[in-house]
Amino acid sequence: MNRLFIDSRSLDDLLPEVRSQIQTLLTNMRTKHSLEFRPFFTYRGPGTQARLWCQSRTPEEVEATIRRRSIPEPIARLLRQQPTLSGKWATNALPGHSAHQWQVAVDLMHILPSGQANWSNKWQGIAPYSLLANEAVLCGLQSLGPTLRDWVHIQTPSWTPPSSWDPILAKFFPQG
Repeated sequence: MNRLFIDSRSLDDLLPEVRSQIQTLLTNMRTKHSLEFRPFFTYRGPGTQARLWCQSRTPEEVEATIRRRSIPEPIARLLRQQPTLSGKWATNALPGHSAHQWQVAVDLMHILPSGQANWSNKWQGIAPYSLLANEAVLCGLQSLGPTLRDWVHIQTPSWTPPSSWDPILAKFFPQG
């Protein structure tokens, strides 16, 4: 299966230990805080990561980053194929450098009782995403809200991006 352009909302696409922690987090948010959260990204393929990274950057920024970071050709090609300046900022992580590609992260949205998504950290006198961040820590997870203002992103705290392109190429471009 080509996982370059797969976008998943399924908790089944997370590593089993992370999936269990996220399930506990979602249950705790419902039972302790009466708040419903739903995944909108679990696994995100590197092609999607490239699209999200490029959408807030100019073609010149993309090329400069490819040169400056010595991005290997298969990943550079992914970046060059994506539309630039097509949306607002979504990520600073290049393909392979997001916890989503390693199945240890989820992006969660707050669901109102009406069924609508709430992207604000203010709702009926509470801060749902701040509560989510606090509860994530209690479940052994990390929210990127307090540090990077990416309130929807929850991941395992021990994850760090690969220090070279080799593991990324091996996982997503095994034929070279």
